[in-house]
Amino acid sequence: MTSPPASAAAQSRPTVIRVAADGAIRNNAVTVQMLALCPMLAVSVSVSSAAILGGLTAVVTAASGFIVAAVRRTIPRAARLPVFLVIVAALVGALDILLEALANSAHRKLGIFLPLIITNCAVLARLEIFASRQPPLFALADGAATGAGMTAAIVLLAMLRETAAAFGVAAAMLPAGGFILFALMLAGIRILAPPRKLNGGENRPGAFPETPGFPRAGRPARRWSETGAAQSESRPPGPETPRSPTP
Repeated sequence: MTSPPASAAAQSRPTVIRVAADGAIRNNAVTVQMLALCPMLAVSVSVSSAAILGGLTAVVTAASGFIVAAVRRTIPRAARLPVFLVIVAALVGALDILLEALANSAHRKLGIFLPLIITNCAVLARLEIFASRQPPLFALADGAATGAGMTAAIVLLAMLRETAAAFGVAAAMLPAGGFILFALMLAGIRILAPPRKLNGGENRPGAFPETPGFPRAGRPARRWSETGAAQSESRPPGPETPRSPTP
């Protein structure tokens, strides 16, 4: 006797694996959403620096996502962004002190880009869009996968730049060379794994979903249909009628 087919709700129910795959691959913060490009181009001159910054960003994204998801029901909606910044700043400060004590040379290499994790738009976006609306386990998986996807993209670009420099292309270590290699890397990723294939056959963008509470782009103004100009377009041409003076 065959079991009845699963319902559509059960099939679309998110799992930790699906959440992790979405954060690392389908919605990769660097290669799909084009976020965190400044630190990526700055630290990708060295594979070691890229791996360290990416790993620290992954730790902050995962830990802050778990904390925000755990206390999401107690955070006032109007104060959620300051609360997110305080949580991320506390985690980054602790990692900054720890890295300076354990690996001072790596700490000096990262420089200002380690504290700038606090304002990383990819980290704050995942807190606002995902962690503040999901259970802690899913938020932890999404944060870890998002950080892992960022780390993989930054390390891959660093490997390309170091390889090009080893073959005598000194411009690969310049900002312009980094942009060009990043564009070539994106082109290769699009050829090997098109977005339509990554999204399971759906031609949908991998960027952020529409945030409720904001007006849709391109919505006509409410008063446009109430103006005389809009109404006169539907009238047949004819002689003007005199208007009575407004009291």
